This record gives sequence, structure tokens and C-alpha cells, in this order.
Amino acid sequence: MNIEMKDIFFLACYASLLWIAHDNSRSLEAKVDTVRQENSFNDGIGFYMPGSSCVIKATADVDIQKFKDMTAVCAARHLQYLESQKINVDDN
Repeated sequence: MNIEMKDIFFLACYASLLWIAHDNSRSLEAKVDTVRQENSFNDGIGFYMPGSSCVIKATADVDIQKFKDMTAVCAARHLQYLESQKINVDDN
């Protein structure tokens, strides 16, 4: 069996395309998770008050996954707040 260079080239291209497709699907999943989390937060289940607190509704209608999503949004918004404070401190 003689493998030619064009066969190796096509296999390398195919493998590259598979890797790119897999990487894009992980990126898409992360974006979908972020949108789902933000939607729940915007539905009034959670409230973040910069420099003060993060309040998450903890009633029977909020399942564990939704509660975890809310904590992730609180953490992300707090990080944004901290980064904005760092910029303000650096400006002075």
C-alpha cells in the first residue's frame, strides 16, 4: 500500500476541520450558557447591587441549575464591578 502525499494532505485537512468544528461547538455551548444565565437574571430571579450585595430568589420554583446560573452571573457582574473600580483607582 503506497500512501501518497496528497492523501496525507487530505487527512491533515480533514483532521484540522474536525478540530475546528469541535472547538467552535465548545465556544457555542459557553455562549448559550451565558445567555441562559443572563436571561434568568433579567427575569427578576437575581439582583446585583455593585459594591453592596447580590440577592438570588431561593424559592421552591428555582431549581438547582437555575440557582447555580444565578451565582455565576453574580460572580461575573462582581468581576466587572471590581475591574471598573480598578480603572477608577488607576485614573486618580
